[in-house]
Amino acid sequence: MNMDGALANARSGLANINHQLNIIANNVANANTPDYSAEIGTQRSMVAGTAGMGVRTEATGRAINLALQQSMYRQDTIVAGLTTETAHLSAIDAVLGTPGQNNDLSSLTGQLRDAFSGLLGDPANGARQAGAVVAAGNLTSGINALSGAYTQQRQAAQNDIVSAVADANAALNQIGSLSNQIIAARAGGLSTADLENLRDAAVHGLSQVVDIKILAQSDGDLFVATVSGTQLPTRAPSGPLRTLGATLAPEASWPNGGLPGITLNGADITTRLGGGQLGAAIAMRDQTLPSFQAELDEFAFSLATRYDAQGLTLFTGPDGVVPTGGGTPVQSTYTGFAALVQVNISVAANPAQTRDGSHDVADDPAGPSGFTVNPPGGPAGSTAMINRILKFALGGEVRSGV
Repeated sequence: MNMDGALANARSGLANINHQLNIIANNVANANTPDYSAEIGTQRSMVAGTAGMGVRTEATGRAINLALQQSMYRQDTIVAGLTTETAHLSAIDAVLGTPGQNNDLSSLTGQLRDAFSGLLGDPANGARQAGAVVAAGNLTSGINALSGAYTQQRQAAQNDIVSAVADANAALNQIGSLSNQIIAARAGGLSTADLENLRDAAVHGLSQVVDIKILAQSDGDLFVATVSGTQLPTRAPSGPLRTLGATLAPEASWPNGGLPGITLNGADITTRLGGGQLGAAIAMRDQTLPSFQAELDEFAFSLATRYDAQGLTLFTGPDGVVPTGGGTPVQSTYTGFAALVQVNISVAANPAQTRDGSHDVADDPAGPSGFTVNPPGGPAGSTAMINRILKFALGGEVRSGV
């Protein structure tokens, strides 16, 4: 081997050593960088016959456990979903009140019972009559506040959905852009380790938004799909996921109650997007909180109808009317009633109705006997209305949503 050949061999070896040192320095510098996988330098000895021709530096690889990486994505999906769920439920819990501190629905109902029990001992006492009305108002305020919290958190969940869809689209587009660069680099024999680390970070971010599965392609591309098998395009000209903002009312629902779904190529795939921030927000908006609202509406409706059935229209909507049941579905005639229930303005103006009643009740062989409203002003010692309330209207249990 002549001098030029020996120098060429030496230069290639030194270049490879310099390359390896750069890789080591890069690995050390990024030791605590999220989603960074350690890079590995590779080289190959060059020979011509029996003569050495130096060292060829190959494309940089990565030291990565794909199964462990996928498991990490899955765990982060779960954590992100639980974090989102906890944030919404914590806000609800703050409004529910604390048992024993007289601010939860059970305590407020008990205070109303106590007010009528006190009135039983002195039916003509105007202060006690007014106290019963105040206790009724405190109960309706508690119901209204809890219903408002449910609606507020459903609105927050709806806003989370819009934000999560935007984040998912951004991550998908970033994955597609990096995949294009990786494919081109591989075709040219260049290293793609840095690009793959950047793409892993984008995939990791997407996994926190929605539960996904990925499959690497032989050319360096990446297949991304939901766990239900719906492919998520990474090169869509816009989107690819689409949804709309909305302002929620207690009766709003998806898919047929005015709330938007999430679409892909025009098809609604809301039910195929589970896990992560997006899946948790969807579940909160469409399942958990509507269930809580339905329980509260049922309680408010039952409260109003129980009193009305005994001859005292104590609780109504703003129109002064007690809702009727029997709709299809069952709650259709009083969905959202918990947000509207209030003390009947007639009773608030004339608290004596808590003693005298507001309307006659026909005799029912299967239930309480009939009731006739007391004449104005008396009889002062009448306890018929109060006894009916204590026995028949305040016998139900309060159900909380959480």
